[in-house]
Amino acid sequence: MTPFEVRLEREIEMEQLRFANEWLFPWHNLRNSIDVDNFNGGRIRLGGIKFGGQQQSIYWQAIGRYLTGNAHSTFLKWDEETKDYSAEQRRASLEGTCRMMKVLTAGVIGKAIKTDRALRGEGYPKSDTPHQVAQVQARALSEIERLKTAHIGMIAEAPSKKRGLWRIFWDSVNLRPGFFGFTVDLKKLVRSSSEARRAD
Repeated sequence: MTPFEVRLEREIEMEQLRFANEWLFPWHNLRNSIDVDNFNGGRIRLGGIKFGGQQQSIYWQAIGRYLTGNAHSTFLKWDEETKDYSAEQRRASLEGTCRMMKVLTAGVIGKAIKTDRALRGEGYPKSDTPHQVAQVQARALSEIERLKTAHIGMIAEAPSKKRGLWRIFWDSVNLRPGFFGFTVDLKKLVRSSSEARRAD
């Protein structure tokens, strides 16, 4: 596990708690009033009503936006904080990040289902799964996979291991005392040139 994954694991644990306390919990006060983020640049302000069809749709749409937005911000952070990793380390870290984002998605949706059931049951929690869950979960997981695939492609295309002709020549030069002051290792030069052509 890379340092980025270690930090992310802890951040995800804290984020699940924060989301439950700061976003899900206020919905229990819907009979009075709520004011929560809609994750689209605005606020959800409702009050004096029951948790019915329209309110439920607003609730799950916001959760869907939260999950996809969180995925984008996390992968952006991954890209910035793992730039100094080797290609192999970045690929491993990317896989780990993808797994952790799926853990966050499952955790948030699980808590959201529990809240939804409690709100609809009004003291007698329902036991069914809201019909919006499947779509919200599928979109979130699809976006995570899409972001992972896009970033893996970027790693594969990175030219870090490719060497130009000048670099190949320079690596074959031996700077040591001699009649001309340097010698060229022709065997190494030919071998390096062949490897470069195969890499292309």
